[in-house]
Amino acid sequence: VSKESLAASVWVDESVSDANVTQHIYMLRRLLGDKAKDHTHILAVQRRGYRFVMSVQTAKLTVDETFIASPAEFGEIVSESDFEAFRNHCQGSFYLAKRTAPDLRHALEFFQKAVDTSPLYVPALIGIARAYGLLGAYWYMPPNLTFPHGAKAIERALSIEPGNAVAHAVYSGSLCFADWNWERARDEIELAIRLNPGSPLVRNNAAWLNICKIGRASCRERV
Repeated sequence: VSKESLAASVWVDESVSDANVTQHIYMLRRLLGDKAKDHTHILAVQRRGYRFVMSVQTAKLTVDETFIASPAEFGEIVSESDFEAFRNHCQGSFYLAKRTAPDLRHALEFFQKAVDTSPLYVPALIGIARAYGLLGAYWYMPPNLTFPHGAKAIERALSIEPGNAVAHAVYSGSLCFADWNWERARDEIELAIRLNPGSPLVRNNAAWLNICKIGRASCRERV
């Protein structure tokens, strides 16, 4: 299935980037139990999209039947104490990808639920930082109100998990757009790249930082 087909099926009448699709494939792989270097369920097909490789059977359900997931069904993917946080994080990530003002607020609600359930759950803290950052960057809310909340969340995430590449990449964006601290922003994104050079989000934030640096240099030359 091509990335375009996936995007059109999930985000009807909305435009999404390849990074959004890649992030959701990553979360789906985690749910299915795929490991980082051993993808047994979903394979990437170069320049085409993704292929589901496990056998599929059709199950007949009655009207009253429902699927209720339990932590035990996910094995080692997420601990029982973090299962509810993980579920809320997935829902928050879905809304985050839409990037409209109402959806970003919904994303914040789900990320906050995750943190309320598991205060040390780093992915949700990163989600809070990203949602606040986008609310300010798109001027859905005054940046001077949203950026400090985002910075607080990402600093909390890094205090819990200092080696998290995505957290460092998000922190780099906060330093760039909120504080205009170009040197520290560069240091953070370079660290993120060293920690996880293959992360789409890390690469995306690195590209934005370079674009901002080029624009800043161009403005200085005109002055």
